[in-house]
Amino acid sequence: MAMARDQASRDHESPLERDVAEAIREMGYDVEAQVGCSGYRIDLGVRAPSKPGHLILGVECDGASYHSSQTVRDRDRLRQEVLETLGWRIHRIWSPAWLHHRSAEIERLRQRLAFAEQALEEAESGHVQNCGGDQKGCVVSVEHSEDPLNPAEGTIPVWAEPYVTWAMRTGPRRWCEFHDPACLGDHAEAVAEIVAVEGPFHTDVIAGRLADAWDLQRVGSRMRNAAKRARDLMVVHGLARRSGAFLWPTAEEFQLRVGIPDPEKPNSARQLDEIATEEIALAMELICRDGSGIERDALISETARLFGIGRVGHLVRARIVEVLEQVTREGLLDDHGNSVTAT
Repeated sequence: MAMARDQASRDHESPLERDVAEAIREMGYDVEAQVGCSGYRIDLGVRAPSKPGHLILGVECDGASYHSSQTVRDRDRLRQEVLETLGWRIHRIWSPAWLHHRSAEIERLRQRLAFAEQALEEAESGHVQNCGGDQKGCVVSVEHSEDPLNPAEGTIPVWAEPYVTWAMRTGPRRWCEFHDPACLGDHAEAVAEIVAVEGPFHTDVIAGRLADAWDLQRVGSRMRNAAKRARDLMVVHGLARRSGAFLWPTAEEFQLRVGIPDPEKPNSARQLDEIATEEIALAMELICRDGSGIERDALISETARLFGIGRVGHLVRARIVEVLEQVTREGLLDDHGNSVTAT
C-alpha cells in the first residue's frame, strides 16, 4: 500500500521535482511528493532518517506546480503563510538556478536539511503539530531557532544584482536653502552621481532622493523645480541622457543590469513604474533564457517577484504585459500565447 502511494506521488512529480527528490535521497533522506497539509499541498516533503514519521522540511520547486498557480499571492503569500503558521519549514528551489548552478543549489539544500534535522533533534521541549491530510506527523516547530537560510526568499538568479543606492559623499550646504540658485551646482553634481550609480533613474524620484540627502521631510514645488533645473543642466552638459521619464548614464562602460531590492536598504525597493522598460525587458529575457522558455503567466509573476513585488495586481500585470508586447514586437521574445521563449 505504501509502495503504491509512493509510486502515485512520483507520477505527479515534474522533471524538476524528480531531480530534486533524487538528490535528496542521495543525501540519505526519504522524500514524499505532493504532501498535503490542511488542504494545502507542497511539492516535496522530507523525512528525518532517525524519525521517519516526521517531516523535517517542505521543498517547493518553482516548476509545474508554480506555473499552474493563478497568482503569486495564492502560492507565495497565502499558502506559505498557512503552512508556516502550522509549523512547517519551507525551502524553495528556483528551476533556472537548479539547471545552471546545480552544485551550489544542492549544497544550499544540504545545509537547509542539516539545520532542519538538528532542530528536530534539539526539540526536546517542542511539539509536533498534526496537520491532517494523508501524511504521518508534521514538521517540528522549534522556538527561537535561528535559521541560516530564509525560506521565505526565492532563489536569486546569478545575473541579478542587489540594487545599489546613491549616498551623498559630502553633506549639503547649510548656508543656503534647497531651492536657492546658489545650490544648483551641488544639485547638478548630485544628480550626475545618482544617475551614474542608479541609472536608468526615474526623473520623478530625483527630488525625493535629493531631499532625503538634505534630511528634508517634505518636497514642495520649489524643490521639485530646483531638481528639474539640476536634471536639465546635466543633460545639456552630456553627463546624463534622457529617454522618456528616465535619465541614463553616458559612460561608455555602462551596462544595463537587473537590480533587485536589498533587504538591508529600504530605499532600494522600487515601484514598477520607477523601473525602466529596458530593465524589465532584460529581466524577462534572462528568465526565459534560463529556463528555455516559461509559461506566460509564470513569466509575469516571476518578473514581479524578482523586483520585490509580491502581489500581481491589475496595474502591475498591465505594465509587465505592456513590456512583454513591446519586446515581442522587437523580436527579443516569442510570445506563443500560453508560453514565452527567447529568440
